[in-house]
Amino acid sequence: DTYGGKEDASAVICVYDWRSGKIWWKLGAGAHTVLSVHHNPANPNQFVQCGDRSIRIWNYATAREDPEAAYNNAAFTKFTNKPTPANSVVFTEDGLGIIVA
Repeated sequence: DTYGGKEDASAVICVYDWRSGKIWWKLGAGAHTVLSVHHNPANPNQFVQCGDRSIRIWNYATAREDPEAAYNNAAFTKFTNKPTPANSVVFTEDGLGIIVA
C-alpha cells in the first residue's frame, strides 16, 4: 500500500495498489497539509496521519467502508503550543505509542 496527500485545502489520503496504480479508497485528511502517514506495525487495522500541528489515528476498515464516519471517528490531537507542523509521525514498535517530530 502507498499513501499520498496533496497540499491544499482538500488534502486527501489515498490508498492504492502501487503495481497497477488503482486507487482502492481515499478520504479527506482533516488537514490542509498531509505531511506523514504511517501504518501501525502491531495493529493491521490502524494508521496515523500528521500535518497542520495535529495527528489523527484512523481505522482502515471504517475508512474503506465509510470515509465520512472514519473522519468523524478518528482519534484526533491538536498541538496548540507547537510552533510548527508535525512533520513526521510513526508508531512505536509495539504499536502503543506515537512519536511525532
